[in-house]
Amino acid sequence: MLGEFSKLDKVLFDLSVENQNRYLSSLPIPNDDIDRSYLQYRCQSFFSPCWKTVLLNIVAAFLIPFSVFYLWLKSFFYTSCSSNLEALGDFKRFEEIVPDELNSEFRISNDVWLLGSCLSFGDICFLLHVFLRYPLYCYFLLKVTIKVAGYSCMITKYQSKAIVVHNEYSFTSSILTAYCETRNVLHINVMHGEKMYYIRDSYFRYDRCYVWDAYYRDLFISMNAAPSQFIIALPPSMKINCAKHVNEGCYAYYKYFLTSQTKEQLVSISNSLQSLLMHGRKVKYRLHPRYSDRELVKQIVGKENVEYPEKVSILDSISNMDTAIGLYTTVLNQAYHCGKNVIIDDVTYPSEVKKLEEFKYIMIHKKLPLLSELIKK
Repeated sequence: MLGEFSKLDKVLFDLSVENQNRYLSSLPIPNDDIDRSYLQYRCQSFFSPCWKTVLLNIVAAFLIPFSVFYLWLKSFFYTSCSSNLEALGDFKRFEEIVPDELNSEFRISNDVWLLGSCLSFGDICFLLHVFLRYPLYCYFLLKVTIKVAGYSCMITKYQSKAIVVHNEYSFTSSILTAYCETRNVLHINVMHGEKMYYIRDSYFRYDRCYVWDAYYRDLFISMNAAPSQFIIALPPSMKINCAKHVNEGCYAYYKYFLTSQTKEQLVSISNSLQSLLMHGRKVKYRLHPRYSDRELVKQIVGKENVEYPEKVSILDSISNMDTAIGLYTTVLNQAYHCGKNVIIDDVTYPSEVKKLEEFKYIMIHKKLPLLSELIKK
């Protein structure tokens, strides 16, 4: 149900940076982590219709007392395990986004994430401070309650020193940091995808937050995230050793990284790259594993020019090319960091490129070449 509700919200490009910044500037300065979470919740509600916010608060008001009582009863059945886990993480199947510096400090266990939930008497006392501060924002309080209950269960059961997440977009994050401090547990966040100016990611605080570049640190701080938390470190996913992935069978001088293009966009992309073929350069079009329309792509660019993600890993793909072309994808950042040329497609997407500049997309900030410039040569 909440998944369907989320489709009613405005998303990144629906509200201008000017509008977002004006709203952000209208909010007060946070005094503590409770305020930080509440203000982040307010920023996220800015993208939702008012009736949805009201409805969620009404429903949550009825659910809170039953949820707290039920979660408190469950606490009598949870005890600590005989074997403690040094750190708990939520990185199963994508461990490569965790920086080496963090992996060398902690042995992170990803198999027991949020397998239960409960609230002790001490947890309820902690939550009471939040409830008294913002009693009318019931959906906010319900989400915080559920998250604290999940953390409480993990910490009680495994006696861990740290919890490592990728949840800067969650308005519960700052309160969870405060809660972890009461349990002598570090709360650490890891960047996991591209970020632009989007006040959904505002105000958060962790004990540490690992980001890929000083640019992202400054971007988050401009959205009122706590300044002292940031550590700049590239994860293995951004430090590809191309020499270990040489595969001539998947080499192409240019690779266009597709997402969910329409037929008209694919025709435009194909026409744009025809001039590159005339210069004897091989071009491949890499499908997005979830969003690309495979049959449509094969029909327009020719199946012999398509690169399939299930046949060629992303590491092999990036390693065996000279130049990556696309618009807005983490792959362009990966290619950039391993020394490949990167070109932004402003031919098919002229207005989108202007939007990306407005929303502070890092690859635009780096003044990379544009496809229109390459075609003119």
